[in-house]
Amino acid sequence: MRHCHSTSSANSAWTRQFLLIVVLCVFASWRALAQAPSSAQGNQSSVSSEGLVTLAGHTPTQVLDGSATLIDHYNPDQMLRFVLAVQVPHMAEEEQFIQELVAKGSPSFHKFLSAEEWNARFAPSAADEQKVVDWAESQGLTVTKRYSHRLIVNLEAPAGVIEKAFGVTINSYQLGNEVRFANDRDPALPSSLSGIVYNVQGLNNIQADHGSYPGSEKLRAPDYVPGPVVGAGSSDRKDGDATRLPARVAANGGTVSNLTRGFMDPTDLYSSQTYNYNGLQALSHCCNVHNDSTGSPAVSSIAIAGFGNFLGTDISGFHATYPYLAYNWTSYNIDGTPGCNTSAEKPPCATGETTEDIEWTIATSNSFGSANDTAHVYIYLGGNFANATFTTIYSQILDDNKTRVMTTSWSCTEIYDCSTSTMDARHLIFNSMVGEGWTLIAASGDRGAADDCQNNVPAPPAPQLDPDAHTSVAFPASDFDFVAAGGTQLQLYSNRTWDYEHGWQGGFAIGSCNSNGGGSGGGVSVYYGQPYWQSDLSSLGSMRLSPDLSLNADGIGQNLYINGGLNGDANGTSVVAPELAGFFAQENTYLNYIGNICGSDGTSACTPVGIPTPFMYEDALDGAPHNPFYDMTTGCNSNDATYYDHLNFFCAAKGYDQVTGWGSANMMQLAWGINWELIPAYGNPSLTFSGPATSTWYNTNQRVDWALSDAGSGGFPAPGVAGFTQGWDSIPADPQSEPHGGSGNSFYRGPEYAFGTNGCLSFVADSCSGGVSQGCHTVHVEGWDNEGRTTFGTYGPLCYDTIAPVTTDSVSGTKVGSYYKNSAVVTLTPSDPGSTSVPPTGSGVASTDYQVNGGLLTAYSAPFAVGKNGANTVTFYSTDNAGNVESTQTATFGITDSTTTSFKSSLNPSGFGKPVTFTADVTPVSGLATGNVTFKDGATVLGTAALSGGVATFSTSALAVGSHSITADFLGSTYFLASVSGAQTQVVKNDSTTVVTSSASPSKYGETVTLTTTIKHTATPIPTGTVTFKAGTTVLAAVAVGATGTAKYATSTFTVAAHSITAVYSGDSKYIDSTSAAFSQVVDKATTSTTVVSSLNPSVFGQSVTLTATVKAVAPGAGTPTGSVQFYNGKTLLGSHALASGSAAFATTKLTTGTDSVTAVYVASADYDTSTSAVRSQVVDKASTTTTIVSSLNPSITGDKVTFTATVTAKAPGAGTPTGTVTFKDGSTTLGRGTLNSSRKATFAISTLVKGTHSITAVYGGDSNFITSMSAVLSQKVNP
Repeated sequence: MRHCHSTSSANSAWTRQFLLIVVLCVFASWRALAQAPSSAQGNQSSVSSEGLVTLAGHTPTQVLDGSATLIDHYNPDQMLRFVLAVQVPHMAEEEQFIQELVAKGSPSFHKFLSAEEWNARFAPSAADEQKVVDWAESQGLTVTKRYSHRLIVNLEAPAGVIEKAFGVTINSYQLGNEVRFANDRDPALPSSLSGIVYNVQGLNNIQADHGSYPGSEKLRAPDYVPGPVVGAGSSDRKDGDATRLPARVAANGGTVSNLTRGFMDPTDLYSSQTYNYNGLQALSHCCNVHNDSTGSPAVSSIAIAGFGNFLGTDISGFHATYPYLAYNWTSYNIDGTPGCNTSAEKPPCATGETTEDIEWTIATSNSFGSANDTAHVYIYLGGNFANATFTTIYSQILDDNKTRVMTTSWSCTEIYDCSTSTMDARHLIFNSMVGEGWTLIAASGDRGAADDCQNNVPAPPAPQLDPDAHTSVAFPASDFDFVAAGGTQLQLYSNRTWDYEHGWQGGFAIGSCNSNGGGSGGGVSVYYGQPYWQSDLSSLGSMRLSPDLSLNADGIGQNLYINGGLNGDANGTSVVAPELAGFFAQENTYLNYIGNICGSDGTSACTPVGIPTPFMYEDALDGAPHNPFYDMTTGCNSNDATYYDHLNFFCAAKGYDQVTGWGSANMMQLAWGINWELIPAYGNPSLTFSGPATSTWYNTNQRVDWALSDAGSGGFPAPGVAGFTQGWDSIPADPQSEPHGGSGNSFYRGPEYAFGTNGCLSFVADSCSGGVSQGCHTVHVEGWDNEGRTTFGTYGPLCYDTIAPVTTDSVSGTKVGSYYKNSAVVTLTPSDPGSTSVPPTGSGVASTDYQVNGGLLTAYSAPFAVGKNGANTVTFYSTDNAGNVESTQTATFGITDSTTTSFKSSLNPSGFGKPVTFTADVTPVSGLATGNVTFKDGATVLGTAALSGGVATFSTSALAVGSHSITADFLGSTYFLASVSGAQTQVVKNDSTTVVTSSASPSKYGETVTLTTTIKHTATPIPTGTVTFKAGTTVLAAVAVGATGTAKYATSTFTVAAHSITAVYSGDSKYIDSTSAAFSQVVDKATTSTTVVSSLNPSVFGQSVTLTATVKAVAPGAGTPTGSVQFYNGKTLLGSHALASGSAAFATTKLTTGTDSVTAVYVASADYDTSTSAVRSQVVDKASTTTTIVSSLNPSITGDKVTFTATVTAKAPGAGTPTGTVTFKDGSTTLGRGTLNSSRKATFAISTLVKGTHSITAVYGGDSNFITSMSAVLSQKVNP
């Protein structure tokens, strides 16, 4: 297989060429059956002379070799049941189609047929079946059952009738301790049925099926059980209670002590310590994914084929023991109602084989809730275990079509217990099943490498060799339509953890093998060719190898509720087969959930699985994303029979072996491996994270979200998300394989959140899982798709710190007593707990901030000085990189400052008897000084004043005339040291008063105003010095004080405004300076007069006339007015013009005809008022005009249209555009009129001028502004 396989990724891009290679590879490696039904002719002898055909191979070997001793003729009246097998018409095509169903890349890959489609294509013809029926009835045989698939016909008749119909004798034989019946020769049929009937079952009960449960070989059954071929049995259903499911199941691998009775409970089988049904259960939706009201669909339901009765009360007792289990079962009786199985039993009775099949099928395909959602188990029980009955069971299961999973723990040894034609008949039934999507599981047997050891009964105490014993395998496990279920020996510690597991070693005590204690059935088929998926194992044998997969069969026991109590031990490969059936029911449900994305084109329904073995082998050989198998390398299937009869046997070895197949399995991983084979899309799922910035510290709860998605590939739809596992800093590892059951990683556990597509983690658990310590953490997520493909992602680190930093302080400087002189240096030392550990659990200090005496918040970078005198308070705190803020800390200390004292005089010199104020300013190094200042004149204390705002003031008027040496002495205080100012000389002089007056206020603009200042004084001398005259702050002039003690200043330059006039006396050696009170000198605008004259009067219309206006100031105003003059005609503004040297000339042509009233208006300026001239009468006469005329065509011809154009223009000095009409004349005859346009033209057109010369004139009629005029004569010549 390894050489003929392509991975799922490659399968997504099949080309025609590659498809051909694969199909050829598949077909080449699929060995033909050694004896296929199509070769049934080979089982028939030549047609006899009587026209009969003998069916070879129908006489038991024991009869032929004499090991069965003849007793006597069998009772001819005994009713017997038997089966005729009908040949299919297209065997080769049928086998090829089965191959294509499992060949990835084939167009038919995973495209199953319905029963109707299969029968239409491959079933025997109705005509052939009818021939069989007709012949049977003609022989007195009763037809008891026919089927839609037409593969067999059920019959019954007395033994004597059967003998006659088939030409045989049926005898009783002694075989060991038992009496059996058998035909003495091969049956014969008419040649008309040649090629139609190839197998007859029921002619003997030496060849029979055997159970795989200890003691099942001791079961007994009557040769015939009355009743219909198919009869209704019983049914029951009950919900499970998931709340009663032990907590260890949820933990998936968790351990508890005390195995029940020392045996495994279902939950032990679920555990990842064994086979991890828990992981599968989390994904499978077992077993009614679409909530069908009728219960689990066929793909999730299971058929059990078996023999032997069971008690419904045992099943309900199993449920009562394990109340978390739901169940829903229905039974059918085949070939009569089963009775008790040993002569010692009395009804009601139960067999361990059937009971364990039912209980452990239920246990491994359970909903743990509604009975409607758990797998419906259909139980088909034979009235006996003859070959014909078991063939009928399989036929009825196929015909009922209620399930897609079938399991049987019953088998017959190839050739020795089942003839080749019997195997062929069943194989065709099995082909029909797998062609319609069935998964078939059969126990490989409990007789080790010698499956026919039940026929080899050494007699103790001296074992004897039996030359008829064989190395052999069980059928139907050897049929490649089946999964062959082998056995291991698993042991758990008492706390339910894995101890060991190896291949099931058979017993060597006499009778071990034939009592189903012979070890795991397995070996090499002698009949079925090697299927292509085993081609890589050809070194182990060239035919079909078995088993395929194994579970615990004879290690630790598994609890069995039987005959009213937890009394039994479910073991042997007969418990493995139903457990695997439970797995495939769950896998089918899982695939049903996944939908229609399978097959070569990605559109086929994923469920059901169909034949799973090719996929299991490919998982093992070529590697699914995870290898699901637990390889067994020890244990052999040897036993007492192989030992005493010197038979070959097999031992477990690395990889595949004929004891355990590929070993046991992790059921979750096995489901993924099968999905991986069925789904054509490839590629891993992907994770998308969102969250806060990484490599960043936080002090609040942070959340990281992610989305898990799965994309298709190669045009195929995505397998879909299976779920994810999440964790801070780590999650369980996910190895590709494990050697055995266990726990502690994702190989065992699978997704923590099954089918979850969105998840989140936070520092502190809230709506998201969380809980982290201080420090940096990274989110880890692993996601799976439904093929077991994975993606792994991380997000982080994100750092968590909720502990605030810590800051200590120290103060340094020059101490004066308990205070620091002038300044102190503050040093802050911050730290963040855990920031220096490895790895850090603290974020580290980001900043330290402080305030000095409640001032501005300042970032600390280095030691800082505080210079404020007095009590100082420094508050401070640190913030770490996560944003944690330390509570505010405080440092207090005092500073005393040296000071500097200065002072100033409010007036120096000052007037005698006038107050003077001394202001002392005490300046410390920082802050505002407090305390008292003493003012001194030399050594004499003038007074003491308290500082306020660092300033002390003292006023005095007692200083004598003369010079005084003044000092300010700061006496010091608590936080300020004493200091003395330098001495200043204060001069005291006689007093003076200054008064200023005006000669005219208000005055006019330009008028001369005289300002007079008088210096009043009390002393005898006349003041000298100067007086400075000011208008506001503008100095007007400085004038010496005259002999009379006055000073005068005259000016005509005051602007129109109110001026604040002061006079400042400079003082002299005898008198102190003084300043007058301000008075308001008001200056008004000057009055004006305006006159106007015309340059031409009278004038004519349109003639330019210049009007000249003259504006003058009226006394006492003076100066030359500026600004502009407006010229009016009546009330109509003609225009304006700026004054220049008091005059403004304005030229205009806008004067109207007649007498105009012209005035000039001076527009007031900042310094001069407005004035208007007297009215000037301006006479304007009409303007003269000139008229000219032209012809458009001269000379013209009689009838021609001639246009005369007159142009009227104003005659200088007149100007403008004449309006009105022009009259066109021919001599004195008026021809017509035209109106002047804006171009001063008027036209007249005429076409009636007669031949000759015409004197044409144009006469303008005048208008209100222009007088009339006539053109010169135009001679217009008109030719004929």
